[in-house]
Amino acid sequence: MTTTCCPAKPPAPPSFSSPSADRTAATGARRGLWQALRRLGELARQRRALAEMDAHRLSDIGLSAEEARREAARPFWDAPEHWRRRS
Repeated sequence: MTTTCCPAKPPAPPSFSSPSADRTAATGARRGLWQALRRLGELARQRRALAEMDAHRLSDIGLSAEEARREAARPFWDAPEHWRRRS
């Protein structure tokens, strides 16, 4: 009695990432985007609060009215360098 074997399956094409790795990367990207948006929202809130401070409070934090006005007038996307480096 002889046994015959089925032809071998062709090898699968190389995969550079699995579907679960792709989902993990997408989830990480979304998380990073939400974190960046939250930081920018916080920056905008802080600048609005700075614009509303009186001279006494500004002197407590070591800012002049002109410095506070300039900082508060900056757009929310104009974040300081140390904010952009945060992870």
